[in-house]
Amino acid sequence: MSSSLPTEYQPHRAPLLEQAREFLSELLRLKQTLVEAPVADPDSDEPAPEDDTFARLRTTLVEKLERLGSHRVRGKEDAQEIRPEEVRYVLAAFTDEVLIQHTWPERGAWSSALLEEELFGTHVAGDQLFTDIEALLREADAARVEMAAVYLLVLSLGFQGRFRDRDAGTQLRKLRRRLFAFVFRREPGSREPAHRLLPQAYAHTLDGKHERRLASLRPWAFALAAVVGLGVVAGNVIVRRETRGLRASLDRILAHGEVPR
Repeated sequence: MSSSLPTEYQPHRAPLLEQAREFLSELLRLKQTLVEAPVADPDSDEPAPEDDTFARLRTTLVEKLERLGSHRVRGKEDAQEIRPEEVRYVLAAFTDEVLIQHTWPERGAWSSALLEEELFGTHVAGDQLFTDIEALLREADAARVEMAAVYLLVLSLGFQGRFRDRDAGTQLRKLRRRLFAFVFRREPGSREPAHRLLPQAYAHTLDGKHERRLASLRPWAFALAAVVGLGVVAGNVIVRRETRGLRASLDRILAHGEVPR
């Protein structure tokens, strides 16, 4: 039987969630570096320089996914029932969607050789992730809260899967809100001090003049807030360069627990 949610869910550490945050941040950074393939000079007899972007990108991402959870300390984290292979599957699915939606020379090649297929032998993540999310929310097992947070990360950053070519914005928003409520035991957007995502964030507001350190925030909560903060300004997984806007959005997440609408 599924256990009920505890009065307070505050794990001391969430290493897989932090690693997921780092992977997603690196993926979005790498995506911004993808440029058009080099073109030969029409007045030169030299062939176009060989572009190994695809191979290098794939090797980098596969290595990062395979290392996920490799430094995990067994013990308390095991009780959270979040397994590295589950997180890898979610991140591989998100990576595939990002790189087949992004306009770059190897988009077609990536679509024909998905990470999901290479690492898991399947090609169903666009449906499977939502099936798994619904099952997790239906069972409402407190030990699965950290996994729910991983799902919230990728949905907040724009993963759409089977809903991509549908008018399903409302459905996705509802699903994000349900995940948020499951993870934090409240509806998103509440302004009451008792219901803020991280009440202590008000003592560490980044106002553009004084950047106070956020080291006192619990690692798992800050990791989630940071990526969801990226999602607020990402807009279909396109990371904006305006750091001021990102900082302001992150502040709202930390202070009020907002999620993308």
